[in-house]
Amino acid sequence: MPINPTLISAGIGALSKVCNIVDQAVEDKDLKNQINAQLELARAEMYMKELDTTTVPWIDGLHKMGRQLLSFVIVIASAVILYFNPDVSPLALAVLAGPTGIYNYIKGQGR
Repeated sequence: MPINPTLISAGIGALSKVCNIVDQAVEDKDLKNQINAQLELARAEMYMKELDTTTVPWIDGLHKMGRQLLSFVIVIASAVILYFNPDVSPLALAVLAGPTGIYNYIKGQGR
């Protein structure tokens, strides 16, 4: 069964948080170093597992083009609606395009 890369990334982030907690909570330096070494090994193993994860190239490309495709579909849908029914109010078109526009605004340059 393939492992979800998102779960692996979340696991690596969780290990980083555990390292911070260990640094704050453990007083014994030897114990702290031992725990941190084990956590670093676990993080390295998870990272290697993430690198071994295979993906489907066309799905990756589709995901990367998601916002552009959403915008394209909204523009085409608005044009088709206006072509077949020119009496559509601008507010109705704004409701149609609003969620995609807001999503694109929030995502910005791909953060």
